[in-house]
Amino acid sequence: MKLKIYSVFALLSTILLTKGPSFTISYTDDDPFVVNLTKPSLKVVQFADLHLTYGFDKLDKLTYKLINDIVKETTPDLVVFTGDQTLSITAPSRYKELTRFMESLNTPWTFIFGNHDNDFHSFDRVLGAVSRVDTKNLMFKVGPALNDGGYGNFNINYYYDGLPFYNLYFLDSKTEQKTFKPTGVSKYTHFSTDQVNWFRSKVNADKINNVKSTVYTHIPLVQYLNALEESEKPNVSGFQGEGVYPQNIDTGFFQTMVDSEVSEAMFVGHDHMNSFVYTHQGIKLGYGRISGYNAYGTIMRGARVVEIDNTKTLNTYIILEDLSYES
Repeated sequence: MKLKIYSVFALLSTILLTKGPSFTISYTDDDPFVVNLTKPSLKVVQFADLHLTYGFDKLDKLTYKLINDIVKETTPDLVVFTGDQTLSITAPSRYKELTRFMESLNTPWTFIFGNHDNDFHSFDRVLGAVSRVDTKNLMFKVGPALNDGGYGNFNINYYYDGLPFYNLYFLDSKTEQKTFKPTGVSKYTHFSTDQVNWFRSKVNADKINNVKSTVYTHIPLVQYLNALEESEKPNVSGFQGEGVYPQNIDTGFFQTMVDSEVSEAMFVGHDHMNSFVYTHQGIKLGYGRISGYNAYGTIMRGARVVEIDNTKTLNTYIILEDLSYES
């Protein structure tokens, strides 16, 4: 089973929690963020499972150093945090601190929630903390009201020279099921039918415009389990250090990717000891690389880089904490 470690200190909870006016999450429009590239290429750096806990401790400081070093080394067009940015009773303060830090790097960035970000606080508290920072580089929106859709379903559309270049999709995979006897293959929940339909409408338009895309979320799809089968080993590259703990049931998201003919990859976090990429029915199903030093896992920390070149071909690799690279 996955490790689940909580650090709860009553004194810290009274001193360090984010203060401020009440904040209520509101659903937003469904318009994509539109970015005009200055060159015919796109580079995205994914940090996974930061698990920021205290903010001032040695391990969180190492996490911030890793982010700073890798961003400076790679100069990405976008930084993506794929969930579990926090596992902390001080989560609102940690989100506020992370937001200020990322804004200081002057690099476009975004995030999606994981299954631990609301362990101790509502998402209202967390997003309220983010909203109290003046942001110029953050691209995040709650997205349209979807039945059981969570918070944070949106897309970024990249253009070059006035023409569509590439699209990125971000979806909230939410948390655990709210039952004592989970159904399906895990205790985690799944993309709702509304989320699948939302994505389908988007990629159907992409198909008409012949625009490829990649998806980012936190909890992997059921199809990631196939990578564990002996017969599938030739289709797997990268490191596998633990099992796969996916969404509990398949609601058709993967088949929607396949049917679109333009959705080509998904990258997740969640399982800290995995950083492999599994190609299944032409779709790359990949993990990022654990980035947080307060998170479980013994492997070297790092990040995943995804590059789209001038021929719109996707290439991906890992950059490690010592700034070395591995495929």
